[in-house]
Amino acid sequence: MKDEILEEIYEIRRQIAEECDYDMHKIGEYFMQWQKQHPEHLVREVPKTENITEEGHLI
Repeated sequence: MKDEILEEIYEIRRQIAEECDYDMHKIGEYFMQWQKQHPEHLVREVPKTENITEEGHLI
């Protein structure tokens, strides 16, 4: 049984790679531009260190 969400992700990834001629530098540039155009999708807040245990777990 195929996972529809994963299949969609794979297809989008394939389309982007094809659009960038499978060139890793072009793919990186594509995502850098995408981030600039869509800053609302980026996670910017870093958890405060006082909320992290010595083992590195978030409290």
